[in-house]
Amino acid sequence: MTPGPRHPVIHAVIQGASGGLGGALAEMLLERPELERLILTSRAPLASETLHRLAASHPEKVRLVELDIT
Repeated sequence: MTPGPRHPVIHAVIQGASGGLGGALAEMLLERPELERLILTSRAPLASETLHRLAASHPEKVRLVELDIT
C-alpha cells in the first residue's frame, strides 16, 4: 500500500516578534493548520502581552525565547 501525499509541515522562527509586524505574522502563521512549531524571539518576550497571549493560547506550538542580537 502506498502512503498518501505528505502535507507540508511548517516550523518558523520570528525574530523581533514583540513588534507589530512580528506579532501580526505570528498570528497569521498560527491560523495555518500545517504549522507545527513557532519560535518567537524578543529581547523581553515575557514582558509582551501579545506574545504571552499567543504562547498561552497555543502551548503545544509556540515557544518564547529571549534573544538580543545587538
